[in-house]
Amino acid sequence: MRILVDLDGVLCEQCPVGNTVQMALANPITHNIELLRYVKRNNEIVIYTARLGQKLDSKTPSEEAVTKLWLDKHGIPYDSLVFDKPWCDYLVDDRATTLEDLCTKISQQ
Repeated sequence: MRILVDLDGVLCEQCPVGNTVQMALANPITHNIELLRYVKRNNEIVIYTARLGQKLDSKTPSEEAVTKLWLDKHGIPYDSLVFDKPWCDYLVDDRATTLEDLCTKISQQ
């Protein structure tokens, strides 16, 4: 399955768009990261975010660069990262389905 997972509010604490310092220092939601590692074993993971993915000024790194560094730092498994909501089979979002729900569904297959 191709599974779409929101970043802010699911894998890390909510971060305001445009604040790359808070993005870089966001606390991970470790329970969800562990569940994502389980889900990743047999599925394609696409992490999406409402972050802009661009430089807001010449003095700060791009949101894309900060986001990728954060994902790597916390060992988040993923196949792709998008700054939009692409097509998927299953959506995990802080306002929709939880990773616990997804793990239950996968274990029943």
